Amino acid sequence: MEAPPLYSQGLLTVEQLSQVAVDADIQAAVSEFLSGLSTQMFARIVRNGSAEVGGWLGAKIQGERNGWTTRLKMAMGEIELHRKHALLWGSALLDTSDHLALLDFLNVVPQEPTVPEVTLDNMAESVHKLVDAISERCSTLLEDRFECCQALNATIPPPARVSPVLNETLKKLEQELARIEDEAVQAEVESSKVRNENARMLAEVSKSQEEMKKKQSEMEMLKVQLKEIGKVVKVRKHTTAEKGVDTSSDFNSLKTIVHADCVGRVTTQSQGVNTLSTKRENMFTQTTRQPSIIEISEDKLRILKDRAKKLEHSIHDAISSMDKLKKGILYEGSPKEALKTSRTTSKLSLHEAT
Repeated sequence: MEAPPLYSQGLLTVEQLSQVAVDADIQAAVSEFLSGLSTQMFARIVRNGSAEVGGWLGAKIQGERNGWTTRLKMAMGEIELHRKHALLWGSALLDTSDHLALLDFLNVVPQEPTVPEVTLDNMAESVHKLVDAISERCSTLLEDRFECCQALNATIPPPARVSPVLNETLKKLEQELARIEDEAVQAEVESSKVRNENARMLAEVSKSQEEMKKKQSEMEMLKVQLKEIGKVVKVRKHTTAEKGVDTSSDFNSLKTIVHADCVGRVTTQSQGVNTLSTKRENMFTQTTRQPSIIEISEDKLRILKDRAKKLEHSIHDAISSMDKLKKGILYEGSPKEALKTSRTTSKLSLHEAT
């Protein structure tokens, strides 16, 4: 701070004071003061040296004014300097607060005790507390930075390299996420294919079950026909035993008819079975009228019964295979191969039975 002028300290002479330029308002105030004095007390001073006294008094007052003006300018300079420093510190604190706000939002840094409001009375103490809090937070950030570098298996980079390391890690995580999403899409596609395949296999299983039901109905019809043939044979034996007639020639002619009508149509559809049943009824009617034409031997009857049993067993095996295939416990391979194998087995069994 510069020293105040000498006239503010009262060290100037009259000659020096006479050189001071007095402001007009000071001159007017001094003249008014002197004109109001009693002429009796200051008559001689007013007559002889009023101008000198007025000049000296005005210079004295002007010197005080100039001194206070200089002091005011110096104080204003100090205030401006402190204001600039305060703005710089405020900007730094705002930047620090913005950087720490994200960490507070992400709960990276543990919450610190609330700092009391800064006032004129506790300004110094509050500033010290704020500095301590910022120091502790910076220490925590350094520790977190060190732990992050260890987790990433990276050397501790300088502060300028922290952002590139984090960006690289973020890119790797994004690539990994994209790969996982692609795998999820592929898995969904495969799952859709499997569901469609399962639906198709279930449809085929249902179709095969319907075919098995048809075969069972055909088998039941054949059983009924065999029972009727057995009854006719018994009647024929009884009639032959009573009459003592030799029917070997008739049996040879009947052999071809029974084999073509009964055995040859075991593997046909239900329509053929119904036709066979109609023929059997007609034959049974003719047999009743002409017993000698429908005679059949015990060997032929036994062959027909064996074939009927084989057909029944093959149908039961096919049904069992279809049930096991539906439960997924028959084959270790794919359901498609299992179904194909089951169908082949059923066809072979039916072919052997016929």
